[in-house]
Amino acid sequence: MADTLPAAQATCSYTVGMTSRPLAAILLTLFLLPVVLAAAPDLVILLRHAEKEAMAAENPHLNTAGRERAAALKNVVEALTTKIPVRAIFTTEFLRTRETAAPRIAHQSRT
Repeated sequence: MADTLPAAQATCSYTVGMTSRPLAAILLTLFLLPVVLAAAPDLVILLRHAEKEAMAAENPHLNTAGRERAAALKNVVEALTTKIPVRAIFTTEFLRTRETAAPRIAHQSRT
């Protein structure tokens, strides 16, 4: 019986332990918050080319509707990336994909 603590001491040490854990968690959170905020998530946006000309050309341009859609897509991408910067824009070698990305690339080079 000499090895056991009285009930009051056990409760006291348990209570102290419980109050220090939330404090440690708060301090750890405050310490790590800048690190977490600096590591903002990446956003990947995949787009298919806009409408292309109906000619049987191997590498067709966008048609009028496709150019209008590309301009509208630029606005959508701008809205999605207001808080996350665009780091890169990738296209294939085809004219239709480059023309779809062109309005956003032009906007990015101006900012």
